[in-house]
Amino acid sequence: MSDCLTHNCIVLSVFFAARGLAYALVLIGKITRSSPGNDAMKRVAAAIQEGAKAYLSRQVRSVSLIAVIITALLFWWKQSFPVPVGFLLGAVCSMIAG
Repeated sequence: MSDCLTHNCIVLSVFFAARGLAYALVLIGKITRSSPGNDAMKRVAAAIQEGAKAYLSRQVRSVSLIAVIITALLFWWKQSFPVPVGFLLGAVCSMIAG
């Protein structure tokens, strides 16, 4: 029973992940086709984009440092390879998504 439930949950997770990615692609297409607005709107958008890039850059540095420390602690605590590597892979994927 448990194996069947686990398999069904994995299938549902993959299905909803694919559906979410497809919807994200639809939204990206819609946004890129829309008008950027007038000059004032473009200036505000540029300022927001600059601030967002600065914020994400700072976040990547902070999270990277913390991820390296946690990975080292996991390796020291678990003394195995898969757990810290899995954590680090998740952190890298999270940063890529950001």
